[in-house]
Amino acid sequence: MNTPIAILGIAGSLRQASYNRAALRAAERLAPEGARLDIFDLAGIPPFNQDDEKNPPPRVVELKRSIRAADAILLVTPSAPPAPSTTCARSSCSSTCTP
Repeated sequence: MNTPIAILGIAGSLRQASYNRAALRAAERLAPEGARLDIFDLAGIPPFNQDDEKNPPPRVVELKRSIRAADAILLVTPSAPPAPSTTCARSSCSSTCTP
């Protein structure tokens, strides 16, 4: 039995009814056989604070765990030239800093 490819989906918009979240939900439904898309909600991820680097908030620990467990990451962000959304950018910093 093959293990499905684990894709972590993250929407760069926190608004529940955003097009980004809708696109992510559609991608979840359309994931091909042999792939699984797990959506992680960035709500509750605080801005990066170096003081918390050694003891990150539980939500940041959960995000880090999800990123490490994923085979691939799908970021769906608002259109803004040429950088990712502020939400994704601050979360990425929080999640990639050392545990």
